[in-house]
Amino acid sequence: MLSGTIMPCAVTTIVANGRRRLLEEADNASTAFNWGATTLANALLQAHDQLHDENYLSVLKCWAQRSITVGGTPQDPGGSLWKMGAGSIFAALAHCESGSNAAWNLHLRCWLDHLDEIPRLRNGTWSSKWDAQQIWVDSLMTLCPTLLAAAECLNRPHYLQQAVDTCLLSAAVLQDKQTGLWWHAWDQDTQKTLGTWWCRGNAWALMAMVQVAAVAPVHLRGVAELRHRLQHLVAGLLLFQRGDGSWGTVLDDAEATMETSGQALIAAWLERYRQTGLVADTDRIASAAVRGWQAVLPHLDAHGTLSGVSLGTGVGSAAVYRSIPTTAWPLWGSAAAVHGALAFADPQ
Repeated sequence: MLSGTIMPCAVTTIVANGRRRLLEEADNASTAFNWGATTLANALLQAHDQLHDENYLSVLKCWAQRSITVGGTPQDPGGSLWKMGAGSIFAALAHCESGSNAAWNLHLRCWLDHLDEIPRLRNGTWSSKWDAQQIWVDSLMTLCPTLLAAAECLNRPHYLQQAVDTCLLSAAVLQDKQTGLWWHAWDQDTQKTLGTWWCRGNAWALMAMVQVAAVAPVHLRGVAELRHRLQHLVAGLLLFQRGDGSWGTVLDDAEATMETSGQALIAAWLERYRQTGLVADTDRIASAAVRGWQAVLPHLDAHGTLSGVSLGTGVGSAAVYRSIPTTAWPLWGSAAAVHGALAFADPQ
């Protein structure tokens, strides 16, 4: 067992905590398919796939039905990419209930149709916000899982190509040419990047790129470049990892403290990247991933709750990112803990 991995009982505790929190969200939600719940739902979908436990699919169905009830009709996801992550949940439900409930398939198709209504920037990628000509790294985390799920569920390979293209078009304006790290956002009007090399944003970029690179065949247009850009991002993350295994919430800022959700996601998806077989220097990446996860463990309590998670974060100076309060309640923190627990679970 690698130092820093967790035993199956701890995996169960962390994932069960995420399940409980999504059920609470389903019971109390006043807004449909909100950002935090969608990130947690996608983490629990991975738990369903990895642990082969149908209880997690039941939770996802409950949450999706509740979100639709409070106003998140699939015909109107809300004019933003930030809710598009629910599409992967629709795809999973459509696959598991094929023949018994065609509604989920319809929901997925409506969600995908909505993409055509979201404005695109001049470089071809979608604008993250309806009223702003900007691309935010946050969008990759919600859009790519839906495109990948649609490609498989609907047997439409062009959605896989769209996932590759989305990563590359975003990287063209957000990825730093020297370090490989990603800026938080980019503005079309000013032609300038916004924010900093934010830890959680780079974690989302890493997660999306690994997910896409793991399933996209090498002959697909752009896959070679995607793999190269992913390697460049990983090299940058390893360069800025500190001696104790942590990353600062602003990666190149010595004054920035560790933010646990970004930390957990980077550790988890470095390990997932190692598992893809696309990596040459597996030992170095494995070491970085395990040390990163070890830095998270003191912030997980006995109930599987992750503390030290920063609240919603807009673009700003490094000082702005450092000043964001941290707590244990954001659902994206629970999602990060689930991703970490699953990535480092001992194979039994």
